[in-house]
Amino acid sequence: MYLFLALIVSILYYKMGQDGSKTIFNFGFLFTCIMVFLYVPLLPILLYFPSQVQLLKREHFNQWYNLRAYFCALSVANVPAHLLLGTMFLTITYVMTAQPLELQRMLMFYTICLLTALASESFGLMVSSTLNIVNGMFVGPATVVPFMLLSVQGLGHGLDSVPLVTQFAMRFSYLRYGL
Repeated sequence: MYLFLALIVSILYYKMGQDGSKTIFNFGFLFTCIMVFLYVPLLPILLYFPSQVQLLKREHFNQWYNLRAYFCALSVANVPAHLLLGTMFLTITYVMTAQPLELQRMLMFYTICLLTALASESFGLMVSSTLNIVNGMFVGPATVVPFMLLSVQGLGHGLDSVPLVTQFAMRFSYLRYGL
């Protein structure tokens, strides 16, 4: 999936990074990468975790281990896959879109995308721990759409024109911090 998405994104934004007249396309590339790292880690958790809730309840009730250990192990177990596949995706797209090959920029971009993936996985755990598989697969992607909209609200013309209620809601969008 990561390889397929990397090729699609790379073809869409091929050699846009070095052209200063295509700044909006470069922003589109960054936003697309954030969206990939929003949905790709979110959806498998929404499918996997609700089936584990009954097992988790039984094991926690029998005091085999506490919930903190389970969630820590689940998150740590997924980190190598996120690192490996995310690095593959980001390397392909970063090079093919002709982004500046500066180590500091690359590391910041990688870090932001991978932290977005971890936050999305955590959001998926929150949604899937309360809903069954069918409802979680509908509610999970639908609830991140407001985060997407709030992440780009006010970009380009400042926050002065954005209402205070919307500014308050924007603080809860972890995608805005990624952009």
